[in-house]
Amino acid sequence: MKLKKIASLALAGIMAVSMLAGCKDGSSSSTPTEPDVNPVDSSLANYVNSELDAKYTNILKLSADSTLDSALSKAAAMIDENELKATSTNWITQGSAIQNSFIEMVKADTCDFNDFKDTTKDTVVADLIIVPGNFTEDGMKDQVVTMMKGIINTNNMPTDGTSGGKTYNYTYNGNIAVVKVESNSGEYSAYVVGLVVDQTVKEVVTGV
Repeated sequence: MKLKKIASLALAGIMAVSMLAGCKDGSSSSTPTEPDVNPVDSSLANYVNSELDAKYTNILKLSADSTLDSALSKAAAMIDENELKATSTNWITQGSAIQNSFIEMVKADTCDFNDFKDTTKDTVVADLIIVPGNFTEDGMKDQVVTMMKGIINTNNMPTDGTSGGKTYNYTYNGNIAVVKVESNSGEYSAYVVGLVVDQTVKEVVTGV
């Protein structure tokens, strides 16, 4: 399996699925056993916004979204018991297949935040984040806040860029949701967080 370049995003037991395997390559030959997928408190977006300083929310504010909720539940159902067991070490063997399906369902372009740099057209990045299921819901939310502090910055989400001698301004909107996945045996569980960030691009026109 072709691995994408690993970013320094693993924080306090969290790992983005796209970091584990290339977001557009690879699959597994194992036959998944569909787990139980249950919704978690829908206030995650509001909680994360309230816990982030203005330097983060001035770049990106998060919202809940029913389309994301549906896509996340379907993607999370692809995680089998072996993968849930592996969340204790932040490793999901079928990460690529799950990631690809999720990207397609939310109509994103990529799972790579580097694709926001120097773009000339609107771009959508989608990612899946795994939080081990032994956290309480409050603990999970705090882990997501920590993770978002690592993602929301002007390196991942620049406010402007250049291409072909032209300058562009960028703004962002994001949706976030979470479900809890539990193996049929009840032995393993994990929170699966879905994140979708839309970049809006506007060309800077001077002398008008």
